[in-house]
Amino acid sequence: MKQILFIENETDEVLPKEYHKINNICAIIYDQITEIFTKKNYKSLLETKISFDKNIQNIEQLENDEIHILDYLKENGLNNELENILTKHILLSISSDFVNFIFESLNCAKKCKSTVAYALLRKPFTDELLLLEQLLVDRTDFIYKFFHIGEPKNYDPSFKYKNVEIIKETIEKATSKLKMNFFYSKDFIYELRYDKTFVNGINGISNKALHIVTNDSHYKTTEQNFNFIFSRKNDIIEQLKNYYLTVPHLLFYSASIIDEIAFSFIKNNDTENNSLRILKQFKRLIGYVLFTEENKVTKTFQNNELFKILSENLNFICENCNHTNETNRNDYESFFYSNSITCKKCSTDLLKFENNIIEIQKI
Repeated sequence: MKQILFIENETDEVLPKEYHKINNICAIIYDQITEIFTKKNYKSLLETKISFDKNIQNIEQLENDEIHILDYLKENGLNNELENILTKHILLSISSDFVNFIFESLNCAKKCKSTVAYALLRKPFTDELLLLEQLLVDRTDFIYKFFHIGEPKNYDPSFKYKNVEIIKETIEKATSKLKMNFFYSKDFIYELRYDKTFVNGINGISNKALHIVTNDSHYKTTEQNFNFIFSRKNDIIEQLKNYYLTVPHLLFYSASIIDEIAFSFIKNNDTENNSLRILKQFKRLIGYVLFTEENKVTKTFQNNELFKILSENLNFICENCNHTNETNRNDYESFFYSNSITCKKCSTDLLKFENNIIEIQKI
C-alpha cells in the first residue's frame, strides 16, 4: 500500500510540503509491517507443521473433525505446539487489524483529515500494541491467560491502564528484546501512548478526536466549544505537526515488536530469514535517523554522528568484482528507499552477499 500513502516527487498534495518526507518514511515503515502478510519468508516462519506420534491417543477424533485442533493439543499435553500455533495466529490476527487502522490513519493525515487520523490511533497503539508486547515478553504466560484460563479480564489491555508500573515494566521488557533498540526509551514510549499530561502524546488528543466533549482536566473541552469541530486551518496545521512528530516513533517501535515475535521462530541454520531480519532492523535504524533529521523539535542523537560511525565501520566488498566500497550518508538513504546499496564499480547489489550483512550485524 506504499504507493497509496507515498508522495511521489512534487505531486499536488493538500498536505504541507514540510511533512512529505516524514509521511513517506511512515509509508515505508507501514509497508515493512505488512510484509508479514506478503513476503514468502514469513509464511515459512509462521506456519506450524505437527507430526503426531502413531501411539498418540484418540487421533481418530482429530481426523474426523470431532475435536478442534487446539483442544486436541491441550488434551494430549502438547502445550509447546499449542503455544506456537496460538502465538502465530494471534500475531497475524492482531497485526492484520493493526495495519488496517494505521493505514487509514496515515491516509487521513496525508489528506489533512487530522481528527479522523487521530481517532484511529487509539486501538492499535494502546490496546493492540500492548497485547503484542506481552506476547513478545512472555508468550507462555500470555497464552496461558488467553487460552487455558480464557477469562477476558486476564488479558484485557484496558485493565492494565490503571497500573502505570505494569505497563512500563512490560514496555521495558519488550524493548530489551529488540535489536538496535537504543532509540527506544520505556518512559518515552509510555508517555507517547498513555500519559494524559504529555502534550505530544496520543492519549489526550485521540480522546478529543473521539469525543465531542471531554471533561478530563488534562484535555478538557474549552467553554463554548466542541472538540476539533471549529478547527481552522492553523489548528489543523498544528494537529498535523503533532501527528508527524509523534506517530513515526510508535510506527518504528511497533514494526520492531511485530518482527521480533515473528523472527523468534527462526531456526539456527536459517540464513535467509536471519539476513532478512538484520536488513529490516538496519532499515528501521536508517529510517529513524532520517526521521529525526526532519523532526526539528526533539532529537535522540546526532544524526551526522551516527552516519559517520556507519561510514567508518561499514565497507562492503563486492563479490562480483572484488571492489571494496566505502559507504556514506547517501548510500544509507538510498538503501532506505530502495532496499539496496550498489557497488560503485559494477552496480551489483552489495547486500545480496552474506558477508556484508554480517558486517551490518556487528554494528
